Formats: sequence, C-alpha cells, structure tokens
Amino acid sequence: MTWLNKRDTQLKLAFVLAMAAWPLLIKNDYALSVMSIAGLYAIMVVGLVLLFGHAGQLSFGHTAFFGMGAYTSALLTTRLGVPTLLALAASGIAAGFVALIVGRPVLRLRFFFLSLATIGLGQVFYVVVRETRWLTGGSNGIGNIPPLDVFGFVAGNYSGQYYVAWCVVLIMVLFTERALRSRAGRAFQALAASEIAASTLGIHTADWKLLAFVISGAYTGIGGSLYAFTIGAINPNDFGFAPAIIPILMMLVGGSTSLWGGMLGAIIMTWVGRGISTAPEYNGLMYAITLILLLLFLPGGITGGLRAEQRKWLQSIFKRLSGGERASGR
Repeated sequence: MTWLNKRDTQLKLAFVLAMAAWPLLIKNDYALSVMSIAGLYAIMVVGLVLLFGHAGQLSFGHTAFFGMGAYTSALLTTRLGVPTLLALAASGIAAGFVALIVGRPVLRLRFFFLSLATIGLGQVFYVVVRETRWLTGGSNGIGNIPPLDVFGFVAGNYSGQYYVAWCVVLIMVLFTERALRSRAGRAFQALAASEIAASTLGIHTADWKLLAFVISGAYTGIGGSLYAFTIGAINPNDFGFAPAIIPILMMLVGGSTSLWGGMLGAIIMTWVGRGISTAPEYNGLMYAITLILLLLFLPGGITGGLRAEQRKWLQSIFKRLSGGERASGR
C-alpha cells in the first residue's frame, strides 16, 4: 500500500513538472492556447468530479455557473472598472450564491429528473443573457474584456494565460483532495454509495448535497471568469447546451472519481475538439466517437472509478436524451 501511495505521488509530481515545462518546451502559440482552454475546462471538471464522482449528483447545467462567472467578470471590469482579480473572486462568490439558491429545490430530484432540472437551469441562463440586451449585449455579447492582472502580473499572452489557468486548477485539486480526506469527504462518499444508507447513518444528505453543489458551482464560476479574461469576448452561444456536455465527457474520459484523471480528460478532449479536429463542424462527431470508444473499452475512464450504478444511470440518461432529440426531430 505504501508503494502504491509513493508511486501515485511520483506520477502526480511528474504531471505537475511536465505541465510547468510545457510552455518552455513547446514554442507554439496555438498549442499553448489549446492547453490554456484545457485548463479552463479542467476547473469545471474538478467541480464535476466532486459533485458526481464523490457526492453522486450529476449536473448538465454547469455552463450556467460558467457563464455567470464569465458575465460577472466581464460586466464588473468593462462597465464598472473593477480590478480583474477582485472580479475573479466576485465571480466565484456569485456563482456559488446562485448554486446555493437553486440547489435546494433542484437537489430534491434524483437521477433523470435531476439531470432534466439542471439542463433547464442552463437553458434559462442562456435565454436570460441573450434577451437582456441592455445589460449583456444580447447575442453580440461583451467584448474588450481586459486580461487578468495578478498583483502586476498581466496574463496577456499565451504563456501567462496558460500558467494562470493551470495554477488555479492545481490549487483547486489540492484543496479538494484535502477536503475529501476530511469528514466532508466521507459524507460525500456515503452519499454517492447510497443516499438511503447515508440517511440511516445520521448524515444530513440534503445539506451535504447542497454543499457539494455550491462548491462545484463556485469552482465553475471561477473557471468562467478566467475564460472571459482569456478569450477577451463572450456571447451566449459559449454557454448553450452543447458546451454543457463537453465537461461531462471530459470527466468520464479521465475517471469520474479522480481529480487528476479529470485534468487528463480535459486535456485529451480539448485536443480532440480544438487541436485534432480542425473543422468545427466535425467536433460533435469526434466527441461522439470518443464517447463510444470510452464506453466500449474504458467504461471507468483512464483512471477507473465509475461505479456500476453510475454507469447504468449515465447510459439511461444519454438514451433518454437522444430519444428526446429523435422525437423532436420527427
């Protein structure tokens, strides 16, 4: 067991060193930009691993929190002149607060109905930002968003954006790992295994589910804020239904219970979508092929960890969603 722990630590250290050396070894702006986007997705994936892999709650609506973070930072910096670092913090708080408000009623639902409710959350956000033109610019979005300024270090180039994104990911992963070794982590694991059994053990399941949802939402809001600072312009199409599926696929590729696997999943799927598939119209096909191969050969992801009941749940959800799409197509 000690050897396994040591090997696990060595692999994590090697991953961190490789990520730190990437901009120094790969002198390619496009590759750096792809990896920066992967880091932004990884932030959302870390939140989803906590929520689904450890607390057993699946959300298809996290693009709403991602968008809230992006629009909060964009509005604060472009309209009010708020410093970018303060806007970053405000974005995480705002997304976490909204998760707190909507989480209590939404998390009363389970399985497919929970997934539908979170899809609805994402769609409501999309419609609101598209229709409130006086505030969000409508379908035109918001442009001229400044780059993140961290105590004088301006992440205005590709390498700066890369290091900021992945430093935030690493901080979140280390914080979450520590939290999962605490009482909260044990409560989350009990929830994921069986809510009924957790309740009989005296665990207040509603409170712990809500805590996981709020933390996950806050993480995602911070990721959205960094997205706005990195891209420099946002519009509602960045936060529709299709982008909501991508981080879930990333989580499944990496392994639903592994934070480090989630980072690998984010890197792999970002390259599939932005690096390998140079024609955007084929991105959906590439994602679908990746998902099929994953379910056939690596049902637990790269690092494993997907429980049998979670796999059945996911399969039933995707079947129902695809069935709904076919029905609407008719």
